[in-house]
Amino acid sequence: MLTVRLSRRYLARAVSVCLMAGVLLWGCAPEQAAPPPQPPVDVRKRLVPLEECVARSQRAVTVAAEAGVSAGTLAPAHSSIADAQDALDEAKRLAQQNRPQEAAEQATKGLEECDKIDAMVAKAHQGRRASMGPAKQCAA
Repeated sequence: MLTVRLSRRYLARAVSVCLMAGVLLWGCAPEQAAPPPQPPVDVRKRLVPLEECVARSQRAVTVAAEAGVSAGTLAPAHSSIADAQDALDEAKRLAQQNRPQEAAEQATKGLEECDKIDAMVAKAHQGRRASMGPAKQCAA
């Protein structure tokens, strides 16, 4: 009788240890495989136009300032150039970290900022021409 009780105790403890080990191992088991990543976007195709756009925007603002457009009128363009440059730098950093999707999004954001800059500079030039009048435009 004593041996039956001991063997049942050992059996019960052995089963509980096995169950505990199973629970612990189940918690450590990897979950289902993540879905495959999207194909990488060729970020370089977006970075090159963004670099060119930032440089072009800086030249356009400089030309507008030399043409007599007020600094106050060009202040939003300067701010937008800084935003576009930040987007370019962030896109390059993300591309180096092998995060092409996020890098492409940053490059797109920078290109949109460049489009805004082009519109602002064109509007500033138009405002300058309108304020000069026809006689001054011919002399300039």
